[in-house]
Amino acid sequence: MTIEQDRSRFDYLRLRSALIDRITGLPALSLLFDELRTMLDRRRTVGLLHVSSANLPLVESVYGWRTYDRVVACQAEEAMRQIGGALPAGTRLAQLGIHGAELIAVLPEQPGGKDVDTPYVQARARELEAALRTLFESGEFLTLAPRMEPQVGFAFLSENPYYRFERLVYRAVEEARSQPVRRHERILRTWGGEIQQVIRDGGIRVHYQPIVDLTNLRVIGYEALSRGPAGTALESPAVLFELSREAGIAAELDRLCRRTAIDSARGIGAGRKIFLNTRADLLADPEWRDGEIERRLGALDLNPSDVVVEIPEPSASTDDGALAERVRGLKERGFLIALDDIGTGYSGVGSIERLRPDFLKVDISLVRRIDTSLIQQDVLGSLVTIGGRAGAEVIAEGIESQDELEYLRIHGARYGQGFLFSEAVPTMLPGPFAVGREH
Repeated sequence: MTIEQDRSRFDYLRLRSALIDRITGLPALSLLFDELRTMLDRRRTVGLLHVSSANLPLVESVYGWRTYDRVVACQAEEAMRQIGGALPAGTRLAQLGIHGAELIAVLPEQPGGKDVDTPYVQARARELEAALRTLFESGEFLTLAPRMEPQVGFAFLSENPYYRFERLVYRAVEEARSQPVRRHERILRTWGGEIQQVIRDGGIRVHYQPIVDLTNLRVIGYEALSRGPAGTALESPAVLFELSREAGIAAELDRLCRRTAIDSARGIGAGRKIFLNTRADLLADPEWRDGEIERRLGALDLNPSDVVVEIPEPSASTDDGALAERVRGLKERGFLIALDDIGTGYSGVGSIERLRPDFLKVDISLVRRIDTSLIQQDVLGSLVTIGGRAGAEVIAEGIESQDELEYLRIHGARYGQGFLFSEAVPTMLPGPFAVGREH
């Protein structure tokens, strides 16, 4: 193959990646413009369906991008299967945006060649939505929480000499999209109302996962993990906090979880610490500064030095200056700081330098099977060295095997937590833990 052929193939692949979605194999909507013009040459109007899922953004933040891609792919596959059934045989499918999750279905005519009308297109939208709902309420998607909420809106596209054709298409798309968006806003208000009720009722339960000294397996503290009402979608902390963020009440929920965790720490044991999770932006809550936390701790004969504030490794959107100032204020009052999820975030060493945390919590993705992964071992070694220079002890999260434990213990991780010792449970297990090959 010549250089020119290589270049041509590269240009083709680059263009294809920009116009054909890799996950679904569907074209971008813009590739259908010529077909749409041809359809409107024969018809006064064509129908347009917009397909989305209201809770899909939560999937990526709660379950990760692989699950997100799987949902998007299955949504497209189901829409394709409906052509000739819920959708007429001539239906054309497209992706609204490459690597996005919104589908467009173009309905050129009814069976028999009649023009589409409102009852017909509305019925197709309802049938497609029902098929997608059946898909997401069974099989591999049954355990997702909150459940997928497929939404199909409709609109019509017709010629108008006063407007550019492309603008007409996207105006119809926006009209179709607005129908389920309004419905999603109602659903979100409902979720927000349920979380507000949880806050009013104090309906948060706290589970504790022990953090142990890897040299002797004695408990040095507990990570407090909040749970919503049992048996509901809000029981999952990831779902609970993500929905509260979307509803604009994350600070209220965080405050309740913090108070509940502290009030439940009576009898924690001398010298043991309670690890409280929060988001970096939620440190702006005045309660972190007004002395309320110290008063609650004092009622339990605890001090700020008995509390470790866990914050995730900062993201690109974090205001580093504001975060550093808030962390510095907490440390001056005696609180300890842990930087969580180390190894997965955006800022790495820079965050450790700016925040000077007392603990570095190494993410489970770097701990799982570390005894067999040279790359993970190198990363851990670097973190142990950096932590030593910054005065921060390393805590390894997600330890599940004796081999992982032995490697971590030998190579500098002072503390750890994971199912090898205990899952998160409603009571504070005192330890020490007897861990051996038979565990």
